[in-house]
Amino acid sequence: MAKVPFSKLKCKINEDTIPLQIGEETIAIKQYLPIQEKLELIGNVVMAAHEQDANYSNPVKANVYRDLEVVFAYTNINFTDKQKEDLPKLYDILKSSGVLDNIIKAIPVTEYDDICAGVWQSINSIYAYQNSVLGILDTIKTDYNNMKLDIDSLNHAITDPETLEFVKALLTNVN
Repeated sequence: MAKVPFSKLKCKINEDTIPLQIGEETIAIKQYLPIQEKLELIGNVVMAAHEQDANYSNPVKANVYRDLEVVFAYTNINFTDKQKEDLPKLYDILKSSGVLDNIIKAIPVTEYDDICAGVWQSINSIYAYQNSVLGILDTIKTDYNNMKLDIDSLNHAITDPETLEFVKALLTNVN
């Protein structure tokens, strides 16, 4: 069987949008998001959903930030920096007004499902890694390296002549 050159297929990235009427405004909804943008979207959601003081992602945050990132990536709606300062409030406005659901319905199901699956697979993979032997060893190594840096800086501070003079003067005054 003869090989067909890819260039003869004349494939191109789908840049189609469909109009969505919201009140008096018409917004454009992308029908396909290039993979690099999907990866960035998924990464943003995973980072935003991670609880800072814990070793897990908050599933409610993951869903909220996923849907907000979808709105940012798939629509031509312009949000001010001020509006983006309070993302939970922005989510509540979009969700309670029905705008969010209408936007999601206008995106092809496979596109939205790919985003959802990517977010949850990434979160589950990170969690599985963090709780694996290799992940635990990496955490121990990082903690050890941080402790070594702290000890090195403490050692440097103790051997600094100015610090030694200060400590001697302090001890003299205390006694």
